[in-house]
Amino acid sequence: MKNTLVRLKIHTDLILYSAKAVPTVYLRMAKKGKIIAPKPTGSALITGASKGIGRAFAIECARRGFNLALVSLPDSGLIAIKRYINKHYPVEVKSYEIDLSTSKAPQKIYNWTKEEHIKIQI
Repeated sequence: MKNTLVRLKIHTDLILYSAKAVPTVYLRMAKKGKIIAPKPTGSALITGASKGIGRAFAIECARRGFNLALVSLPDSGLIAIKRYINKHYPVEVKSYEIDLSTSKAPQKIYNWTKEEHIKIQI
């Protein structure tokens, strides 16, 4: 069966990462009226994932099929959002609790992603 490409549509979303706006381009192909997005190949690293906009980003990335690397403050409800996502979406969720205001936090998160073999895509 031959698939015919109807049109090519470029859609730009805005991803917030560490309080900076980073434009990310998603390429989507429309076939016979149905939008087909490429399957994510890595994980989304989301800070502040237990509450607010970080939680919303985590749920949206899971809905889009991204595996998740969630980072948040200790005892802030990270386990609850991890359970929620595991229950509702077929993605892998790894979490790490750390205070990002400490000077060694970025290195610790980097080391954690390497130890857990997490490939960060966004």
